[in-house]
Amino acid sequence: PRARASVPAEAPAVEIDAARGTVSGSPSVGILGLNYWGDVRIRADDVKVEGAGIGISAIALGNIAVEAGNVESGGRGIFLSAAGGNRLTVTGDVIAKNHVAIEMGAGSGQSVLNIAKGATVIGGGKRNPADDPYTGPGNAIIVGSESGVVINNAGTIRNLGDRYTIFVVDQYNYD
Repeated sequence: PRARASVPAEAPAVEIDAARGTVSGSPSVGILGLNYWGDVRIRADDVKVEGAGIGISAIALGNIAVEAGNVESGGRGIFLSAAGGNRLTVTGDVIAKNHVAIEMGAGSGQSVLNIAKGATVIGGGKRNPADDPYTGPGNAIIVGSESGVVINNAGTIRNLGDRYTIFVVDQYNYD
């Protein structure tokens, strides 16, 4: 078959390494990694979103790997969506008192969440009954994958909301 000129032979990778990031405004995103061809890797020590928004967000056709220290947001803490798999390692505090602290979805690969000893994840918010059942506010962690979910927790997970502390989504439950 003939190769298309616009498709690279090797998928490009997006890598972000940030010591500190602060953004303000609603909505705003502290760190955004997008790759419609390949993988995304993010390492962030300290991210703060002043106002409703997302601390770290990544979307990839390939895999996503994130190492997060402290993430604080008035909206979502961390949002990851990969066609492949995703892996998130939390070594500090992820605090999103008004929304989901961590939301991860994967396709052909697993969603793997590692919360290190001494780390804390706090989510919250109130669910609007008119919203879809998978809508986030009220849950601390939402995680799903068509290939399996792994959660390794040596830290603390707390929910200030009115839903689940850990909500594992059935990604095969299509309308």
